[in-house]
Amino acid sequence: MEKASGKTIWKADRPQAVSWNSPIVDTAGKDPRVFIFFCKSGSTTVVAAGPQLNVLARNQLKTEDRVYAVAAAGGAIVLRTGRQLTCIRNANRVDEQIEGNDSP
Repeated sequence: MEKASGKTIWKADRPQAVSWNSPIVDTAGKDPRVFIFFCKSGSTTVVAAGPQLNVLARNQLKTEDRVYAVAAAGGAIVLRTGRQLTCIRNANRVDEQIEGNDSP
């Protein structure tokens, strides 16, 4: 959607998998920014922001339970499943420590 006019720029079919999470917007990288969509089955879709639909990647996260929540914190993505929290981050880039965690 175009911010100034509210005009639809492009539309895509919704993922086949069920999702109740809002997408994560990666603003730390270089342009174009990307949107990361997570589904409760663990499937993910990464879409570049821009005037045309540009799917950059589709992945399947290995999880024994469904994904209930997704959040961005300290340059990482944190997923909550039924019994565990999983942190996904670039091991080569540590912008800041998550409070209470002494490891990089």
